[in-house]
Amino acid sequence: MNFSKAEKIYLQAATYNWDNGLKPLELILQNEAVDKATALLIYWRSAPSFYYGYSSEKEIPTWAKAGFKLMKKAEKLILDKFSAADYVAEISYTPEEDRLPKTAEIAAKIPKEMFAPTQGKTDGAILVSQYYFGSARKP
Repeated sequence: MNFSKAEKIYLQAATYNWDNGLKPLELILQNEAVDKATALLIYWRSAPSFYYGYSSEKEIPTWAKAGFKLMKKAEKLILDKFSAADYVAEISYTPEEDRLPKTAEIAAKIPKEMFAPTQGKTDGAILVSQYYFGSARKP
């Protein structure tokens, strides 16, 4: 299968085992070809509900600080780079299909832009299915 550079990066993030450390995900966010869908996927999989459950950054346990920093990098990238009116997403991603907050109190702390799905020519879920199964069926 021939994947675009943005699709390859999305697949790296979507299939990455977070137990192997966060550095590869940080590098993905720094890649010029990263799509908004990939940044959103990393953002939601970094569990913002967990971090926004704390009153302040100081309360976040030391073991969770690296994950918090990754989440904030993804958030900043989305708000700064991908909020321009002329930005066109290549990959579709719907946050509500991932890890949304379970309470309105936590959801209110998360920037509203994080909840907006991307509308690209390629569906991220189908892309992952093609990667694993070689077909266009949705998982």
